[in-house]
This record gives sequence, structure tokens and C-alpha cells, in this order.
Amino acid sequence: MEAGDALAVRFTRIAIAILASVFIVRPAAAEVQPAAEIVSVFPLGGQPGTTIDVVIRGERLQSTHAVWTDCDAISAQVTRVEWIYLDEEAVGQYGKKGQSTRPGQRVHARLTIAADAATGAHAIRVVSSRGVTGPYPFLVHSEPTLREKSGVKNSPENAQSVRYPIVVNGRLDRPGETDFYELSIDPDSELQFEVLTGSGVLHTKPVINKQPDFVLFSHTGSFFNPKRTRRIETTNRSLYYRFAPQTFLPRHARRFSEAGRYFAVVSTLQGDGGPDHCYQLRIRRRPNDSDAPLGWSPTRRAHSASITVRDEHSFERRLDRAWLDSTVARAPQKIRESAGDLSSRLSLVTESEPNDHRDQASELQLPVIVSGTIDAPGDIDSWRLQIDDGAKLTFEIETPAMIPPHFSPRLSITNADGEEVTHNIYRKIGGDGDDWLKFVRPKVNYTFQEGGKFTITIRDLTSRGHGPIFQYRVLVREQIPHLGEVCFRTGYEQRFDHANLVPGESHTLYGVTEFEEGFEGEITLDIDNLPPGVQLRPITTTVNVESKIFPSYHRRGAPQYDWFFPKRIFVTVALNAAKDAPTTEALQLGRLVAHSIVNGEPAAYFVSQEIPLMVIDRAREEKF
Repeated sequence: MEAGDALAVRFTRIAIAILASVFIVRPAAAEVQPAAEIVSVFPLGGQPGTTIDVVIRGERLQSTHAVWTDCDAISAQVTRVEWIYLDEEAVGQYGKKGQSTRPGQRVHARLTIAADAATGAHAIRVVSSRGVTGPYPFLVHSEPTLREKSGVKNSPENAQSVRYPIVVNGRLDRPGETDFYELSIDPDSELQFEVLTGSGVLHTKPVINKQPDFVLFSHTGSFFNPKRTRRIETTNRSLYYRFAPQTFLPRHARRFSEAGRYFAVVSTLQGDGGPDHCYQLRIRRRPNDSDAPLGWSPTRRAHSASITVRDEHSFERRLDRAWLDSTVARAPQKIRESAGDLSSRLSLVTESEPNDHRDQASELQLPVIVSGTIDAPGDIDSWRLQIDDGAKLTFEIETPAMIPPHFSPRLSITNADGEEVTHNIYRKIGGDGDDWLKFVRPKVNYTFQEGGKFTITIRDLTSRGHGPIFQYRVLVREQIPHLGEVCFRTGYEQRFDHANLVPGESHTLYGVTEFEEGFEGEITLDIDNLPPGVQLRPITTTVNVESKIFPSYHRRGAPQYDWFFPKRIFVTVALNAAKDAPTTEALQLGRLVAHSIVNGEPAAYFVSQEIPLMVIDRAREEKF
């Protein structure tokens, strides 16, 4: 891109309205180009140090020549591509009859997982002449992996025998299918069972198998029926994500007092099934060390990308010295200079019981990260803090092992008289005006008009939750005016992820910048490393972004809105491919670069997002 073509979009609080935090992508061309898309991957993952053959099913993958992975520890080679009908196995479901009408492709690839590959969810993409797909999860576990046996295993009589620890890659090929796995368990064993589908990690289009189910049976036998089984109860730690992608992740634990034969059964809540209903059944002993709550598969990515979109309003971001450094790096230069090496002054404090009452609370010095665990029902952890008049403080909360609503941390700050001055409960009016909606928030900004001795407490919102998975970290510091999230998005809670551009056409993008903790200034945006012939231009639009993205009643009845949310500013741009732009064979990572300006002087510079881009030919009709 020439220097004169660089996008310079200035945000000012006078000229630009504060809108909701979302980007929408929509083709400017009259005809929407169908996008290449991954529908499923089987098997869904593997073990470090192994090579496995995977089958990627999807649409418009007929010219696939590469599989992109998010790190060097996983490499892939395409072996062949086949035409199929994606819905041929689904025809006849629920009594319906007809012919398959949804053509697709089956891409065969060989994936090599290095011995030092990070465990957790990785992202893979398919690259073809039709462009690059969105990311699809590929799960790597330290336990041995096993592929389900072929044939029916829908009862104890034909169950597949497995030995734990194990990760079974399975698939519910038909509606109503149930997969039985038999295992012999030693006495006094405590095991964890979980069913993974890849959802809940990558904020992209949901996978097909969004609602798997898990049940545990014991083999009891009886005089009349020696094969009799009985369903047994477990400690249910399942996760349900209501945000996109919506998904249910079964998590169960049980201590087995008696040895015996047991059956782990996988199905779906609604009885649906098909060749894209892939899953992993993970069975392992519950760890006995301090990492016990992390025995579950993490809901984070296996590793952070070199460039990631900053999300300050998530209970899952890691609060540590690096997080504090990155916050300071996004502040104006004068604030960075006055802050100095703030992370070196950061105190790390671990709570110790008893500390349920203010007279048992220990004293804190800012900045500080306090960490602890809700050990028992009704447990309250307390600390004391001396605060000056007019002090502007920020409280950030992380829940490393379990996120809301399963662990909803309730933060409260009270003065010397025991009066609550601030908290992390956001409240607004919902529905037709007669409903109160309340949410726990992971970040609170508050200005203390009067100083003095204050008490910080944290507990489980229900007063019932407790145990090693109810971990928390709270970062308390002075407010640092800075830029938060700067990115493109495709919808509410959906970030703009990739683009396949046709020469002569463009995509309209709505971009968002969050002004955190009182930041005032301007910002310029640019995308570096664009493919040849692609430019980014500012445009004007009559689209009311706020009405499209945020309901008009979002702040209704929310007097403390500014405690929990930053100012959000939007800009409209066009990503344009010239008519003579050459097509690209490989994806190219564009980089969204942000420059902040305060009082006419450069304040901060950072790369906030990487965007896979390709230039492709206009789609041509291809027949099976």
C-alpha cells in the first residue's frame, strides 16, 4: 500500500457518536460470493508426537491445496479431495424422504503433531482457489488417543472396551445413535469424564454437534437379567455457553468406592446425528495435586497467537505482570512515562484463612493481584485497602478454572461504616420494562470521592459454590487511560475473521475502538501487509450501526453503566480489491495497526489484530 493510500480515520468524541462494540462485514457487490467452509473434522484431535489422517468435510473445498495451522508444531499435507453429498446420510431423518441436494467435498489430509505441541485447542483452515475458510478447532491432548471402532455399539452387549486415561475420537453417524464404551474401574478411583466438540473455544460459526450428552451406567446384573445396568449419579460440572457459538459441554466427575464394570455413554440431547457430529470422549483420573481444577480441558486456545485482539471484559483473560505491561503500553506516552516500570511494583498476594470478616482482612498495597479459592459454602475472602480522596481505581477479575454462570464471583467494596460503595453487578431494565436483568462483570472502574479505610470482599454469588475449581484473581490498580479492544467484527460478539476478495469488489467494514478508563484522544487505523491491489479506504454510510447491533434499551435503567463499560467508537471503511488485482494462492495475514494521538502528538502504536486475506476469482458453477 502506498503511503498516500493509508487509512487515517480520526475519532473524536464531538464528531463521532459512541456506539456499540461490533463490526459487521457485508459485500458491496450485488451478488454474494459463496464462501468456502469447513463443516466438520474427524478425528477431532490427536496426541503430541503422532501423525494422523483426518477427513475434513465442507462446502466449496474442491480446489483445496493446503491446510493452514496456527503454529509450526502442527503441519498438514493434503492427500486427496472427493466430491460428496453432505446431506446424503441425513436424508430420511425424522421420517423425511428425498434426494441429497447439498453437494460438498471431503478433504483427506495427514497431520503431523510435534512432540512439543501445546495441548489444547488449535485452529486449522483450508486454503483453496475459492479462498480461505474460517478457523476450525483441532484438539491436542496429552492422553493416548483412540479412534472409535466401526459398527454398532449402542448397548452394553456391543460396547467398545477402553482403558483410561484415554481420549476417544468418535462420531454419531445417525440420528438417535448412542455410543457405549466399557471400562473397568479400580476401587477408590476418582475419574473425570468430558465430551468435547470443539465449540466454546473459537468464537466462530458453531460446530454441528452443539449439544452432546453423557450418561454413566454401572453393570449390576440381577437374577432375572445378568446384563442389567443402572444409571449412576455424578458430580456435574458441565458448561453451557449462551454466547456464540452456543454449545453444551458435558463434564462429569465421580469417586468410585467399588471396583466394577461401567459404561460411559455418548449421545446428543435432541437425538440428532450425522457424519458431522464428531466428538472426543476424554476419561482421566482427577489430579491429586494443586492443579486439580485444571484437570478439565481448558476453554482457552492452546497458545496465544503472536497478535491477539485484546478483550478486557472477559473472565478468561490472564491477569499477570504481562497483562499490566500491555495495559501501560496502550496508554499515551506521558502516562507511560509517569507509570514507569509498574509491573515491577506489582504485589502478588495469596489469600489465607480465616479472612471472612473485615477484622481478619490483611492490608493491601497498590498495585496488587490477590488470588484465592472459595473453599466452603458461604466462604468470603476479605482484604483492607487505604484509599485517598478522589482516587480512581480499577478492579479486574479472572476466574481461571470455571467461568460464569458456573462460578459467578461477587466483588464488593465497603467503607469503614460497612456501606457498599461499588460492586461488579451490572443492572438494567429488560423485556417490556418490568424486568430487572443483572450480570456479573469482570471489570469495575470507580472514583472514590471520599477516602479512608475500605474492605474488598469476594465470594460466590450463590453462596453455595465452593471447591478447588472456584479460583479467582483480582487485579487492583490505579486507572490507566488507554485503548482497549481495537478490531473488526462481523456481528455482536463475532469478530471479523477473514476475507476472500474478488477483483473489482469490496467489503464494507465497521470497526470499533474502546476508550478505556477515561482515555481521551484520537486514533488512526491502517491494515499492513495487504495483498497486491487491495486497499483500505474510509467511506461514509447511512447505516445506523447502533440500531443494528445494540438494542436501543441496552442502557435502560443502568445508572452505573460507566462503571462496567468503556466508550465505544465506530468507523466505516471499505476493503477494496482493484479490478486488476492478482489472485493469491496462499493466505496473507493483514495486520490491523492502531496509532493513538493525544493533543496532536503520537501517543501509542500497536498491532491489534491479524486478518487472513486472499484474492480469488469470481465463483464459477461446478457440477458434481
